[in-house]
Amino acid sequence: MSVTETSSTTPPLPSAIQPHVLVLELLGACDMRCPMCVTFAHRRPSLRPMRREQIRDRLFKPAVAMGIIRVALSGGEATLRKDLPDIMRDAVASGLKVTLCTNLWHTPLAMMREIISIMMGSDSVIRVSFDSIVPHEMQQIRGADAFDRVLENIRRLMALREEFQSNVKIEPVAVIQEVNLYSIVPTLEFLLDEMKPSRVFVGFRHEFSGVTLDNYHNQELPAYARPIENRRQLLALFFKLHQWAQKEPRLKLFGRFQDWTAFLRGPQCVNRPCGAGRFLYVDAYGLLRPCQMGETYADLLVNDMDVALASSGHQAARKILDVCRICLHGCNT
Repeated sequence: MSVTETSSTTPPLPSAIQPHVLVLELLGACDMRCPMCVTFAHRRPSLRPMRREQIRDRLFKPAVAMGIIRVALSGGEATLRKDLPDIMRDAVASGLKVTLCTNLWHTPLAMMREIISIMMGSDSVIRVSFDSIVPHEMQQIRGADAFDRVLENIRRLMALREEFQSNVKIEPVAVIQEVNLYSIVPTLEFLLDEMKPSRVFVGFRHEFSGVTLDNYHNQELPAYARPIENRRQLLALFFKLHQWAQKEPRLKLFGRFQDWTAFLRGPQCVNRPCGAGRFLYVDAYGLLRPCQMGETYADLLVNDMDVALASSGHQAARKILDVCRICLHGCNT
């Protein structure tokens, strides 16, 4: 996939949509099988993930040169890469702030120690997926019997932060869906009271994939939100969570109350400008896409980043960000 019609005279991106965060999927593989995974459609088992040196030279260095200030490392599951600490060191050495997104299931203690030793500053963030305090719900949501180990590793991570006197922010992320509809409030209470995180993020499940200019307006409401009894429960839950978030500064919701209620009427009812232009999404193989759920359009192992971002192909791919209003992911948070 090469960038087409590249011109050195193409003007730079307007400042309003200049990316300042690089979202990098370090590999397509994952040890969980979450039905809601937004990156599953982009996994290509036949392709080899980028090597550490390619990530450093083809992504980190040019990203900093163009003004990007943070990298969010995700997957698949980022901690399945044994060279993750080295990649994180490269990011810091390049001048990037680091956010690590992980399920923390099979992360070895030695790797956690390395991660904490690298992420010492308050501008470092670790986001951990944690959707339910009920073990069988967590198993159903994450497609793995991971509850006990994930909870143990979150506690280990918190202890390591204290041991290293690190200021890294640890932020659980919960996704509302049918399985945890009635347990999400006690789950959030547990996280806030027992885990003492910097923040807890809450969104709800989307079922979109391969979103383009041609099909974004045909995306449907997730199946779990269609039954009337579930909609009533969701509305009551939305109201409670948004009231709670006004009093609890650590509770952060992906979207406003009016966005959440509009979504229940249908994705096309959301009137929330897309914030994905602030991010540069790159998959494990160096392929660019305009948002988490968009289609890939350029190969950064073939085209230098500045060439790719100055191309008409890039501008055309990002046109969807001007019109698409169907999701409530965290791009605007």
